[in-house]
Amino acid sequence: MFRFLVLFLVWSGIYALLSQPSFRFRQQQQRDPASLSTLYVGTTEKPLYDGTNYTFPDTTTSAGIAELLEVSFVNACMQLRTGYVDVLKMFIAAAIAGYELGFPIDDIQKQLSICPKQSANRPLMKEEEDLRYTWYCLVYMVLAEIGHPTRIGTVSESIPKEIYESYSVSTKKIANEQQKGNLISAEELVQNLDSGLSEMERAIRSQSLRVATLTLVVLRESMEAREGGVAPPTPPIEGAFD
Repeated sequence: MFRFLVLFLVWSGIYALLSQPSFRFRQQQQRDPASLSTLYVGTTEKPLYDGTNYTFPDTTTSAGIAELLEVSFVNACMQLRTGYVDVLKMFIAAAIAGYELGFPIDDIQKQLSICPKQSANRPLMKEEEDLRYTWYCLVYMVLAEIGHPTRIGTVSESIPKEIYESYSVSTKKIANEQQKGNLISAEELVQNLDSGLSEMERAIRSQSLRVATLTLVVLRESMEAREGGVAPPTPPIEGAFD
């Protein structure tokens, strides 16, 4: 089932879903999620997209970050078909925490390769692993572009060359708009994609750019959560926004 969903997302592109008015309405109606620290500090269990409980790992370690990336990636792909991005934001928050703590990408990737969790109930296929890899690398790229603080200043050097070359133009645009006080949408970035890309490449780029643009949203919501007044996320109520 998960394999089918990931392939569906790759081929169809999440941007098609995001462009629907019903999705924007759902997105606006959702309660702002708290930061990663708000999610796990002082608690042991929080619901995932389907209401199941999850005991958070120690996210001060690269192994803990890797586990949270593994769990949230699978659950985010499952949840995206319903039009929600709660768990995708948790994936992004985990990647942000890894960047802030200075964990190089190759360290996170190594921990993912030995992570005992298999949220899909099987090892991920190569294209699924590649998609997850691209997603958290893009979070690192956006953070590096805006000069987000990290404990290890050289962590941005761990961004793989092939991903940097594929997405640097887009992440620079995201950073430039952020400096102007604006948030550029994934749809705007998709319009500027190379017309020579294959349908599959274009779909992967478009959905990955959504992760990149959401990174700044998660950062903003994290700051709001640290200031107080933002409640932790809850599972969507089935049919609430139909």
